[in-house]
Amino acid sequence: MAALLELGAGFQPELTGRENVFLNGSILGLSKRELERRFDAIVDFSELEQFIDTQVRFYSSGMYVRLGFAVAVNVEPDVLLVDEVLAVGDEAFQRKCLERVRLFQREGRTIIVVSHAADMVRQVCDRAIVLDHGRLVAEGPPGEAIRSFREHLLQQAPFGEAPPADDEPPPGEPDEVTTEPAGPEPQAPPSQEEKRNFRIRILSVTMEHPGASDRSYLLPNEPLTVHVEFRAEDVIDDVNFGIAVHDLDGRLMFGSNTRLMEQPVGPVAGQGSVSFRFDRVPLLDGSYPVTIGITSVDEGTVYDWHEQRYRFHVMNPGQATGVVGLPVRIDVRSEAPTSPQGAR
Repeated sequence: MAALLELGAGFQPELTGRENVFLNGSILGLSKRELERRFDAIVDFSELEQFIDTQVRFYSSGMYVRLGFAVAVNVEPDVLLVDEVLAVGDEAFQRKCLERVRLFQREGRTIIVVSHAADMVRQVCDRAIVLDHGRLVAEGPPGEAIRSFREHLLQQAPFGEAPPADDEPPPGEPDEVTTEPAGPEPQAPPSQEEKRNFRIRILSVTMEHPGASDRSYLLPNEPLTVHVEFRAEDVIDDVNFGIAVHDLDGRLMFGSNTRLMEQPVGPVAGQGSVSFRFDRVPLLDGSYPVTIGITSVDEGTVYDWHEQRYRFHVMNPGQATGVVGLPVRIDVRSEAPTSPQGAR
């Protein structure tokens, strides 16, 4: 068993890269004879041939971790413990590190990766465990575990609900929670806040998707419907319903309303509902805050506005990374040789 906990542990700055290969390798349990046999492979992996006889104190941080990782992966253990070291160096070297890890996997070695990098866990691991100070939070396929990891970090509420603000009433008083704004909402334009009159109030917002009875998250490209219940104090014929989807950094990912969609709303009065239906949500992993607003058609008057109070979650069961799930097909064509004589 070998552990990659700190790359270059034991490197002596006054020694050359060559000398440090033998020093670091001995710390990892390799004999001098084994290191001599693997020395060329270590240097080749690190791509530091022209600097191998230079003192390590002249190395950049990138060169330092290259040499450390090159020594570590040449231990060739049956069980390899990797702690946050796959995100070192430039992108090209990171790919090389991941390729070596995948080679170990194909050879049947056991690899335990400890990391906060969710996308890297998705690419490398077959199974994932979420720990919080040593306590088991979740275990399962990487996509499921990553979703649990993010929800646990954010202490998120169930599907379609927003975490309660400090100044909101506790659960059990739904009318007050759903109809009163939870303090100032910086995302709404100040001019709209000044004109907000609550002639129409948002009573509740719920979200619906095909697997809602079994799970609290969507799968990529599943449909989503956002239902909004409202109450108008009197007959109002100047109404515009809007929705916006954000990422967790508050960046707007999508926004539209009945005016932009050229879908006029007739007079409303009393209690009613509006549904925003997405035929498919082409998003990958993440939690996405939702804003619901009711304004006048010219958007000069805000009747009610719930800024990023609601949230839906998406869990990507595959290995694709990023934010958006783009539909893609792969066609491979090759003029394979028809006979041994035609082979190259």
